[in-house]
Amino acid sequence: MNNYLPIGTVVLLNNGKKPISIMGYKVASESHKIYKGDEEIDSNEVYDYCGVIYPEGVIDSNAMCMFNHSDIQKVLYMGYVSDDYKNLIDFIHENEKNS
Repeated sequence: MNNYLPIGTVVLLNNGKKPISIMGYKVASESHKIYKGDEEIDSNEVYDYCGVIYPEGVIDSNAMCMFNHSDIQKVLYMGYVSDDYKNLIDFIHENEKNS
């Protein structure tokens, strides 16, 4: 992926019913278990983003979703882009090249 959307960006995921606000990058489930529908799956995948339902935000510490850029159907609102954001994205890209 060439670029990551900034923190605070609100997206609608493929087949999503509620918008998701992006709150982090390059995450994996702590237990490495993910849920797809009602099915629990062991996973060691690192996802591009983590987010929370918009506008509710964090309503439960276990209610964070993880997803990849390819899962995004539509960008509803673009988050703040600063020099710090650009430096972080450069850092992520550099680490992706080295892994």
